[in-house]
Amino acid sequence: MGNLSVPIDIAYLFAIDGTLVKSYGTIDNQIDISEVQAGIYFLVLEQDDASTVKRIVKQ
Repeated sequence: MGNLSVPIDIAYLFAIDGTLVKSYGTIDNQIDISEVQAGIYFLVLEQDDASTVKRIVKQ
């Protein structure tokens, strides 16, 4: 994934079927998904009281 502009408190990576694949603690710059298999994922980013969901396609 590309660079993140603001620190993220916690992030969760979910498979397309909703299974939690990995969770990440405080993230300052990048999230490493090199160890996950190719597929479609949802990345939930939480910061303060807000959350954002990003769809990721890993080839």
